Amino acid sequence: MPAYGNGIQRPLGKAASNEITCSSPRCGVLALLLIVSLVGCARHQANPAIVAQVQLNSDGQKILLSKPAVSRAVPLRPPEGPAFSFIIDSTQPAGRGTTYIGHVEGAAGSSGTVVVIGSAISGTIRIVGRPVYVLATDSSGRSIIQAVDPSKLPPDHPAGYGARPGGRPQRPPGPIGNVGDTCSTDDPTRVTAMILYNTDARGAAGGTNAIESSIYAAIAEANQSYVNSDINMQLELVHVAEVSYTSSGDLLTDVCRLHDAGDGFLDTVQSLRNTYRADLVALIVPDSTSGCGVTYGELVDPTVGCYTGSNHDVVGSPANSYEEGAYHVFGLGCVQTNFTLPHEFGHSGSARHNWACDSTDNSPTHSNHGYYYDSGTAASSWRTILTYPLSSGCGTHGDRVPYFSNPAISYLSHATGTSSGTQPADNHDVLNTTRAILANYRCSAPAPANVWMKDTWGDTGAEPDPDPDIMSASPYVWTRRSADTTMPGFSDRYQHEHQHENPVVHQPAWAYVKLQNGGSAGASGTVKLYYADASTSLAWPAGWTLVGSVPVTASSFATGATKVVQIPWADPPGTGHYCLTARWESPADPIPPETTDIDTNTRNSNNVIWRNLEILSTSTGDAITSFDARPLYGRAFTLEFVTPGPRPYLPSGELAVTLKASGAQLEAKPGSGVDADGPGRYLVRASGGRIDLVLPHTREAHVTVELRFHRTPQLERRAYRVLVNQIEEREANAAPKRVGGMTYDIQP
Repeated sequence: MPAYGNGIQRPLGKAASNEITCSSPRCGVLALLLIVSLVGCARHQANPAIVAQVQLNSDGQKILLSKPAVSRAVPLRPPEGPAFSFIIDSTQPAGRGTTYIGHVEGAAGSSGTVVVIGSAISGTIRIVGRPVYVLATDSSGRSIIQAVDPSKLPPDHPAGYGARPGGRPQRPPGPIGNVGDTCSTDDPTRVTAMILYNTDARGAAGGTNAIESSIYAAIAEANQSYVNSDINMQLELVHVAEVSYTSSGDLLTDVCRLHDAGDGFLDTVQSLRNTYRADLVALIVPDSTSGCGVTYGELVDPTVGCYTGSNHDVVGSPANSYEEGAYHVFGLGCVQTNFTLPHEFGHSGSARHNWACDSTDNSPTHSNHGYYYDSGTAASSWRTILTYPLSSGCGTHGDRVPYFSNPAISYLSHATGTSSGTQPADNHDVLNTTRAILANYRCSAPAPANVWMKDTWGDTGAEPDPDPDIMSASPYVWTRRSADTTMPGFSDRYQHEHQHENPVVHQPAWAYVKLQNGGSAGASGTVKLYYADASTSLAWPAGWTLVGSVPVTASSFATGATKVVQIPWADPPGTGHYCLTARWESPADPIPPETTDIDTNTRNSNNVIWRNLEILSTSTGDAITSFDARPLYGRAFTLEFVTPGPRPYLPSGELAVTLKASGAQLEAKPGSGVDADGPGRYLVRASGGRIDLVLPHTREAHVTVELRFHRTPQLERRAYRVLVNQIEEREANAAPKRVGGMTYDIQP
């Protein structure tokens, strides 16, 4: 019978094959001698998990070095088993190289991530029931393909590390204070990482390009795992570099040296972290028999490692004040094969192992555990990223797959988590909560010395905002369909910050506005929120209606504080699609002189934010919405459709546009990137596609723009953003500029 969940496959008392058991008092000495012997040779011995390797076949190598396009098939011939074709589904930048993400043709549940930097090729191909295939570089600089048996890898963690099966870990005292520039203003979907490697690891990997391509491959595979699991977070590698350090051969010692400034080892790492504003830090060392990886913030047992009573328990108590815990060490051979990077980074995000290996409950959530499907054989079983292997004594059959536990997501027709019973498993839920903490372990930029709100996640508070990005999608104003609950210990911070829900017409809603006080004293003023029906052609203040205002006192808004103001919205009227603008009005911090152009007003003041954003779901295949448009300065205007980012919605997805004029006759002409599809109907084929319109500039004349988003089988399953910009000449013979727009976040 197949097994699901987090149970163990054999008694906890039975030693795993890699454990030492002995009752003699002399065993401590014998074990120490054995460990010293293993440490001495760990840097030089071959990885026992590599069961075979051959030189990479020349035809596959040639294609990968030629910057292949999406849908290209790359033939690969492993050292054992039949050859296969790696199909490229998407590409993205990887530092000085390129990442290729795809699958194996005809192999259900397969996945692959390959990175090419210079002539170095690194990557991992996963096929159910077969070894993990690793593309790498040997000591002579040749590209090779290895067959790896994950069951022969070192244990996930060193012995005695973190929580133990059947018991709670020792709890450290409270935090002793931050050493870094933490904040609460950074984009919760963007977590920055700095990954370092030592000279021995670079040599073992086959050179600088080889190890850095393997690092980018691990980052890309982690990011794809977040996408697969509906975790709205992506890692961004902000610094990768070699450091002068000789590994001790023991990961616990290495991670203590990585974290501790002033101990004579790696003492520049703390300042490097601050320089590059890295939320997470990791060091890659040669393979160690002690384990695959370790997270400093999980050293909570006073009998192991460098526990001093002040280690920060990032797993049990996620908070900015535990940012010191986000230091990690990985063994080189585990980085590409064992999901060690997302596993350890998952711990920094409070994700726990399967229940049998970690029975700690409600720390921080009840469902925060890994999951598995066990058919009884390794070939058809699998584990999510936080679940231990069978060899651990508390794990299960099968290799890891690129998923965190999530009851709502399936892999090969089996759920990757569970919400039922006494041992629910849903790592995705806790990671979607703690990502906002991780993303703020280091601030992306210093704050201005006044009260301010963000126009975009990249906004630094400068006036005018120099960011060329749109102003109409501020993350600092959002609505919920039910009143949110405050975070424990706070009266003005909420559980679901930045998580927007579209209001429903005539149904009560609650709006939230976030502010930062970068000034030197408490700040007082009034937060005002206005709404308008969805439109790309909005003028200030005409057409805007006050939702509500909330006074803020200086005693409740101290210097350096973050504050979220709640504004009830009793009866949202109109169409059910809304634009919002929020304003901080204070005599001590006045808004600069304004015009009728809300885009310009928003850009010129960090006290004004604007949100024309709607969340749409294509879970059933289609999502339909609409907005109004009219010329603001003349008769002619253009609607431009943009799908930003390296992996855009178009052309894989479909976007159909229908135009319906009221109050006057409309002239419309499709431009580049748009095809006519019948009277008043158009298909947008490419990002940047345009439709040119002419409509009389009267009070009654407007055009309703209906959009239909269709998720095609070719569209990668993840979230997308689509922008609709209205472009006009603001005055005769002037260059056309964006005067308004709508933003749509398309959810899978």
